[in-house]
Amino acid sequence: MSATKIVDEAALDRYEFIRNAYFQQRNYLVHDGNPPRQAGFEDELDKEMEESLSESEKKKP
Repeated sequence: MSATKIVDEAALDRYEFIRNAYFQQRNYLVHDGNPPRQAGFEDELDKEMEESLSESEKKKP
């Protein structure tokens, strides 16, 4: 699967998806493949997903 197709299918916001992927890769490289765990990272992702879903539901007629 091409990278463009993955982005088109997986991303709710194309810019944010690419930006986050860049920062994740950069963090991985800066720490020589062993980045530190971020406390509460999963909770933050869940919150963002809930906000995104509620915004998309508001836009539905």
